[in-house]
Amino acid sequence: MLLVSSPVLTSSNPPPEIISAILSKLPKVHRDPYSLQRTLASISLLNKNWYSASVQTLYDAPVLRSLDACKKFVRTVGLARGGGGGSGRREAESRREAVKGEEIGWGDYEIGSDWVPARWNESMNLQWTVLDQWGNTAGNGGEEAEDQNVPDEEEEEDEDEEVEMDKAKDRAEEVSRRDGATTSAAAAGSRWDSERGGGGLGSYVRVLDLSGLRFVSTFELKALAQHLGPRLRHLDLRNCFQVTDSAVSSLITHSHGALTHISIGDNLHLTDTSLTHLARTCSATLKSLHLQRLPRVTNETIYALARHAHALVDLQLIQMRSLTDKAATRWARKRPGQLTTLSLSRCGFTNEGVPALAKGCGEGLKCLSLAMSHSLTETSLFAFARWCKGLERVTISSTDVREYSITITDLLFIAQSLPALTHLCIYGSVDLTRQDVYDIARAVPQLTVLKVLPDDEMTEVFEMEFNAAGGPLRLVLDVGE
Repeated sequence: MLLVSSPVLTSSNPPPEIISAILSKLPKVHRDPYSLQRTLASISLLNKNWYSASVQTLYDAPVLRSLDACKKFVRTVGLARGGGGGSGRREAESRREAVKGEEIGWGDYEIGSDWVPARWNESMNLQWTVLDQWGNTAGNGGEEAEDQNVPDEEEEEDEDEEVEMDKAKDRAEEVSRRDGATTSAAAAGSRWDSERGGGGLGSYVRVLDLSGLRFVSTFELKALAQHLGPRLRHLDLRNCFQVTDSAVSSLITHSHGALTHISIGDNLHLTDTSLTHLARTCSATLKSLHLQRLPRVTNETIYALARHAHALVDLQLIQMRSLTDKAATRWARKRPGQLTTLSLSRCGFTNEGVPALAKGCGEGLKCLSLAMSHSLTETSLFAFARWCKGLERVTISSTDVREYSITITDLLFIAQSLPALTHLCIYGSVDLTRQDVYDIARAVPQLTVLKVLPDDEMTEVFEMEFNAAGGPLRLVLDVGE
């Protein structure tokens, strides 16, 4: 394990505005968020000024590529919240208990292979307590170093009274010195926490994307939630199979009602409990909600959103089969004209409820994605064409590629009924010929992008020929959503 010597802040360091200008250029150099994160981790080791300028971006949207990385991150934000190294045996024991007996260290964590200090002390040197792979304590300032300063509590029974008194005096002096150091470190930590809004490193997190971590547990999320703050805006829990209502509710609660975007999908445990809590807690901030394959979520969630979600403008419902037309009509009645983006695919809606929803959305709706099925046909599409004249982007797909289709005549009627339409995506709902593409280009002059599935008619050669003509419409072959 390699420890870098503690740098000292000198007058030769650039002023904060120069450091900020340098850091602002990094996203243009590092297109990959993980690469950017590793660079910021290295920069934060330079000194206190560089650390203060880089740590907020470093923790803004942590890249967690594995379950192990997530567990280490959870421990890290918990450790850093309590201050720098040397906080005392009792606090170390309480933190160890909080993570169910795992060996934990103090102060630092790792991104990639770079060590990142969690705190700089008053002398502007690093509090070096290295957390080996975000887990095991090593270096100076940790629990092992703390143990060396704690006298042995088991005295020899045959010691005379004078020796016993001397030992007691020495022990009292040592405790006094240690408590003074702990108080100083805690005061310094409190000042830093105050400067960044009252939390630890977790309070910097703005985007928490756990969508690739299928087996992240409720315990880990609840432990992480305790260290997050009102800066959290985006939460992605898609494919988190084991997460329960209590974990989601805890994340929502600790965000202090500041969440604006949340995506949840592929979970058999979640019910209306956590989502109704979301609607009530984030009623003034929630702008985007994506729900996908949650079989235990029912109309109650939509009812709660209709009552409380005053700011919701983006609603995507994918394979939410427990939702019925009652939910669609309730939303249309309670929140007319509020949505700007709507996506419906393989839900329990039919041609009875969706037209009412289209009427409720009105001209404020800008983006629509609709999957055709045996219960959701061109009747619903015509309703959107009639009531939602402000539509700019329309995606028409099919639940089974070619099974549920509309005719080119229907498609032209819908496109011509939408004067603001610029993007039209057709995935398996219409059997287009090459002549149909030319007809669409002539009939809908404001259309700029047409996306279709590749097939025997729609080939790459035809795509190149059509786009080479230089017309306003650009043809794109796409495999679909």
